[in-house]
Amino acid sequence: MNSLMKDRQAFLGCFGTFTQFFKKMGFVWLVWILSFNISFANSSNCYAIKNTDAKNFCLAISQQQASYCYSIRENDDKNMCLAQVKKHKSSCYSIKSSDQKNQCLALVP
Repeated sequence: MNSLMKDRQAFLGCFGTFTQFFKKMGFVWLVWILSFNISFANSSNCYAIKNTDAKNFCLAISQQQASYCYSIRENDDKNMCLAQVKKHKSSCYSIKSSDQKNQCLALVP
């Protein structure tokens, strides 16, 4: 019984840590997921996205138009968008978050 309680506490501890991490990295994960799935999306699907920054990112990637990136409020997300649309790693180096910068460098050819 004691082993079962320890296992349960360990699981809940890991789950709590994962949940906190996901909340902090939520938009980054959304961008990452969209960057792989967007090639299958019609830009009209982007208009259904309620989050304005995510919608602009979706439109920028699907239409390959950097003008939508400039409408993104969060600077790191804007630079991620510009790097992917323009295919210039130089925009990645303007990203302050080290995790997002490394993700950008890995995604942009």
